[in-house]
Amino acid sequence: MSSLPVLPLFLLLLALHAPRAQGRPLTTCRELLSEIENILKKPPVPSEEPLSLNEQFILKNNSFLKINLDTFLNATNNFTDGDKIRTNLEVFKTVLPTSTSKENLFSIKNWGDFRTKLREYLGTLKKWVCNKSLLFR
Repeated sequence: MSSLPVLPLFLLLLALHAPRAQGRPLTTCRELLSEIENILKKPPVPSEEPLSLNEQFILKNNSFLKINLDTFLNATNNFTDGDKIRTNLEVFKTVLPTSTSKENLFSIKNWGDFRTKLREYLGTLKKWVCNKSLLFR
């Protein structure tokens, strides 16, 4: 009989059979958002209009996290670096609660508008998801 305790041996066997991350290494919530922010900072930087009070409310409200995410995911199809942004944003679909609303609460006119609104939304994700979620730690 081996002198090795059973629990460490069991944990080792369990670790060997654990599913591995597929496609991309495990990253934190903040790392995902930082990658998106770096894409948004790439030149050329278009002129940006300030957000209306209504848009600020919608983008900062944690009740609209999921429906806003869907709006941004759909908008990524229209932009050059959209695939990279979409890949990072899709990770959040699994941790956000389902929205009661099915309609888009705001529209995205162009790249500058997308950047402004997405940056505001990323701040909300940091506050409500990254700071509170155990799934990304």
